[in-house]
Amino acid sequence: GHDCKNQRELLLDYLKQEHAISDFAIVDLGWEGRTQWALNRILPGTNIDGYYMGIITKCPDLVNSLSKAAYFGEMTNTDFNARIIMESIALFENLFLTNEGTTIGYIRETKTGMINALHGEPDQIEENASKISCLQNGARKFVEDISKDALASRFEWLADVIIDIYASFATKPTLGTVDLLSN
Repeated sequence: GHDCKNQRELLLDYLKQEHAISDFAIVDLGWEGRTQWALNRILPGTNIDGYYMGIITKCPDLVNSLSKAAYFGEMTNTDFNARIIMESIALFENLFLTNEGTTIGYIRETKTGMINALHGEPDQIEENASKISCLQNGARKFVEDISKDALASRFEWLADVIIDIYASFATKPTLGTVDLLSN
């Protein structure tokens, strides 16, 4: 209806405002590439690259049409790595949550003409949000620290190695694994 048309126009204006109307890339946790696919439909003729943690192919026609790269690669539902990730997808999703809710629309500010995203309720309670933020900060520090380490910089972090470590921690954790990864 009218609101859908209005929201589409606001989205297009928002993308122009953010300089995302010509060729650009999105970074997303992943799984199916639906956001990139939707943007391709809204912005025909625009080259949009997608960078993902992983792609789990459920809709091959949709995924194959995208210009994309994924750290864990493209997997099918039957791949071992996909099963490991899918067993704890909530953990991945929570690690990358923002403290804002999901974008549910756009609004134009009357005074400035700027377009801002409207957010729904946060996806987690405040107590959990602070714990997740602490965990995210720890992950950032880990990446910063390891990138400064000369030996680590020569070590290639292969997706299969990371999946093996993750699988032992996330799906069948032991106190030994927790102790090892806590340091």
